[in-house]
Amino acid sequence: MEDPRVAPRSMRYRFEHTVDERAIDAYGHVNNIVYIEWVLEAASQHSRAAGWDEPRYLRENGAWIIRRHEIDYLRQAREGDSLVIETWIESYTRITALRVTELRTPLGEVVCRCKTTWVYVARDTLRPARIPESLRSDFEAIAVE
Repeated sequence: MEDPRVAPRSMRYRFEHTVDERAIDAYGHVNNIVYIEWVLEAASQHSRAAGWDEPRYLRENGAWIIRRHEIDYLRQAREGDSLVIETWIESYTRITALRVTELRTPLGEVVCRCKTTWVYVARDTLRPARIPESLRSDFEAIAVE
């Protein structure tokens, strides 16, 4: 029997990004904070692709807040490098989602891997709330490449 907390792998969301000069720090490579910005952007794009844009979250009185980031910086990326950014929900609890985001070279070498624990909250109280089944099913229904 499948574990209901484990999300299907088919829900991955992927897009390409070219590193521009604004992402580069004094050491000539992508600043670590920029990777976090890309991780957040990937989550936002994935959510919109699943039909959960900001107006939908407002209607549902829901929001996600970050409890934890775990980031592994494995390779350097420099200005002009092409990256493939891929994100997916690895697992759920009643109120959390564990999202994985990987940034890879076009050859598949992992540059950065981030695991983020998101907590679903009621927007009006900012207190943890049960993740709606409709949200889970909408995320499971998409596969954007």
